[in-house]
Amino acid sequence: MSANVKKVVRPRSASSSGPPRSQLRMERACSSGRRFRNVVDEVSWPRTEVLLLLKIRSRTISLCEWGSLKNMPELRYCVLVGNKLRIAEFIKDGRPVESPAAAEADP
Repeated sequence: MSANVKKVVRPRSASSSGPPRSQLRMERACSSGRRFRNVVDEVSWPRTEVLLLLKIRSRTISLCEWGSLKNMPELRYCVLVGNKLRIAEFIKDGRPVESPAAAEADP
């Protein structure tokens, strides 16, 4: 069994009260010494920061875009949280597997 783990993240829309979260993230990044090579790096920083935090100190976690799953042939996947049927409809060529915790729970 492979020890690799893939996490798929879809961003939520920000709340309309107060300054935009992205602006707050940028202020925090700049105050901590983060410098950006160009405006594209600066604009994409909030997303990049989330991906870095999800992967921190892990060689076995592989992050990918949600849309890229649709094109992966015979992708084996396990849904830990969410609507299993909806995900199965999206990943048409995928092969769902039970989570190791669920398999261990069955006698």
